[in-house]
Amino acid sequence: MPRGITPRRPSRSGRHERRPPAAPVRARVLTEKPRARAAEPDRAAPKQRAQAATSPERIAEILRRLEARYPGVTCALQHRNAWELLVATILSAQCTDVRVNMVTPELFRRYPSPSALAALAPEELEPQIRSTGFFRNKSKSLVGAAKKIVQDFGGQVPAEMSDLLSLPGVARKTANVVL
Repeated sequence: MPRGITPRRPSRSGRHERRPPAAPVRARVLTEKPRARAAEPDRAAPKQRAQAATSPERIAEILRRLEARYPGVTCALQHRNAWELLVATILSAQCTDVRVNMVTPELFRRYPSPSALAALAPEELEPQIRSTGFFRNKSKSLVGAAKKIVQDFGGQVPAEMSDLLSLPGVARKTANVVL
């Protein structure tokens, strides 16, 4: 055996050899009468429950309670429109909002619209977003999303969940932030 390498030795405490005693098996006492089952909840109306859960009145009440509980809540990502929020949210993956807010002002100055960003190759965008981490994937997502917005949505960020989910780099979390 080469010098300086020693084989692994078992613990000297002996703990690895001891096993905890097995728990005794208790026999079930059959003298008790079986309990009557409680009536099952109404399973016939899941569609009605779903409709009630998304009723405008219920949503308004939830929003009112949230506003009362958390007044003046704002997004930590600095943005002026839906396009800027989409870009900032894509950049925020595995990155702090502070870092994203440092990168985006210059990015939005150079590329103020989806059409400006769609004209780039992802490699041209990489140096500007390098500090956010995962910059290769993020640049592909940003350029791909910009191209799709220009081609399919007339340069406007879509306002529907299904349309947002069709954009590269956008999953449910990002789509919910933008919506």
